Amino acid sequence: MINISIDYDDKRPYFEQVYYGIRNIIENGELSTNARLPSKRALATHLKISQGTVEKAYGQLLAEGYLFSIERSGYFVSSTFFDNENANEVRRDWNLPDNSGHIMTYTQTYNAAKNYDYDLRIGDVDESFFPYSIWNRLQRQIISSKKEGLLKSSEYKGNEELRNQLAEHLRQHRGIVVDPECIILGAGMEYLMSLLSDILGIATFACEDPGNYIMHELLKLQRRKVVPVPIDKDGIIIETLAKSGAGAVLVKPSHHFPLGNVMSIDRKKEILSWAKDDHHHKRYIIEDDFDYEFRYSLRPMPTLKSMDEDDCVIYMNSFTRTIAPSLRLAYMILPYDVMDRYETAFEVFSSSVSEFEQRTLNLFIEGGYYERHINRMRKEYKKKRECLVQVLNYADYNSAPKHLNYHVGMPKAGLSLFLSSNRYTEDELVRRAADVGVRVYPISKYYFDTKPKQPAVLLGYAGYSEDDLRDAGVLLRTAWAD
Repeated sequence: MINISIDYDDKRPYFEQVYYGIRNIIENGELSTNARLPSKRALATHLKISQGTVEKAYGQLLAEGYLFSIERSGYFVSSTFFDNENANEVRRDWNLPDNSGHIMTYTQTYNAAKNYDYDLRIGDVDESFFPYSIWNRLQRQIISSKKEGLLKSSEYKGNEELRNQLAEHLRQHRGIVVDPECIILGAGMEYLMSLLSDILGIATFACEDPGNYIMHELLKLQRRKVVPVPIDKDGIIIETLAKSGAGAVLVKPSHHFPLGNVMSIDRKKEILSWAKDDHHHKRYIIEDDFDYEFRYSLRPMPTLKSMDEDDCVIYMNSFTRTIAPSLRLAYMILPYDVMDRYETAFEVFSSSVSEFEQRTLNLFIEGGYYERHINRMRKEYKKKRECLVQVLNYADYNSAPKHLNYHVGMPKAGLSLFLSSNRYTEDELVRRAADVGVRVYPISKYYFDTKPKQPAVLLGYAGYSEDDLRDAGVLLRTAWAD
C-alpha cells in the first residue's frame, strides 16, 4: 500500500489530498517507473474514503501523465519522471477482451521487483473477527484472581485444567474418549512432532504424497527416513503403504492438504488394520485433524482416533487456524505405551507454552466462546470462499474470456482453493498472477515422488475481505485470460 494519509481536518477535498499525496511520492522517487498502484477499492478501504474519491484522483493523475492505465489491469507509474535505463523492467504482451468482447493486444512494461497488492497466503486468518474484548477480559480475570502458579512454568504435559477441558471438548465434538493424562500440550505442531519422533524412535516414517512438506523436512532433519505414499480420492493407498517399511504414517483424514480429499470410512478401516497387522513391532498412525472445524458441506466424519480399538492412533491438532497463528499452542493424544515413554523421558521438563496463555485458553473454551467463535468463522469463511469462486467462475465483471483457461477446485473444507489449468504451466500461472499484483502459490511444492495431474496453484482466502477478494479475483481472471 502506498504511503499517503488523509487529514480529516484539512479543508481541501479528499480527492485533492489523494492526488497531491500520490504526485509527491512519484516526484520524490518513492515509486519507480511502472510500479502498480493499489486498486481503487483497496486504496479507498485503506484510507477509509469512497471509491469515487480515489477514482477522481487517479483520473487527474492519468490526465497529467503521472500515471498510465491498462484496461482491467490497473494504474501504473508513468516513465515521465524516471530514467528507464535504470528501471527493473519486464515487457509483456497481453491479449485482453475490450468492452465489446473483441480481443485487443496490450504491451505492459512492469517492475519485476514490485510488491503484491494481494498475497493469497495459505496460513492467514481473518483477524478482524477475533474477539479481542473477550480475550482481554479473560486475561484480566486471570491476573485479578492471583491464583498460585500463574508466573511459574507449566508442568511438562501442560496445564491440567486445560487438558481436562480439551478432553471434554473432544468427547463432545469429535467422539473421542480420552484420558486427560494422555494429552500433551506444546508450542506448535512442529515442536510436538519433534518430540514424537524422539519418543517413538522409529527409523522410517511414511507420509501422504502430496502432503505436508514441513513435517517431511522436519523428520529428515532428525535423520529419519521418510517414504512418500501416493493418495487417491479415498485417501492414502494402503498397498503402497504396506510396502514402505514404515513404522508410523502421517495422515490428514478429515481434510487432506492440499487437495481437500476426505478419507473414506473403508480406507480408515484399512489403515487401522495396517497399524495392528505387524506382529513384530507396533505401528502408529499420526492423525492430523486438519481443518475439521471449517467444513462447509459435510457432516463431521469420525476420526481415526475415535475408531481406534488397538491404541495405535496419535491424534494431533492446534489452534493456529481456529484462533490465530501467533497462539503457538497445539496438542497431541498419546497411546498409553507411548505415554509411558514420554513420562520417563520428559517429566523433568517444563511445558513449552506459557501458563498464562494456557489458562486464558481454558476459560475461552470453558465459557463457550471458542465454539461460538468457530461457528462464526465457519460462516464468514464460507462466504469468502463463495465470493472468490463466483468471481473466478461465474460473475460477469466484463473481464471474463468466453472460455476459462482454468478450473477451480472446491474442497468441502479448509481455507484455500486450488486452481488447475490445462493451458498454462504452473510457472506461467504464478507469473501471470504476479504481473497483475496477486501472489498465488504453486502446488508442486507439496509433491515428493509424484507430480500434479495438471499444473495448479493454491489460493488462500481467509485473510482478505470479500471486497478485496472480488478485486483479486478480477485481476486473476484478467491475468489468465487468452
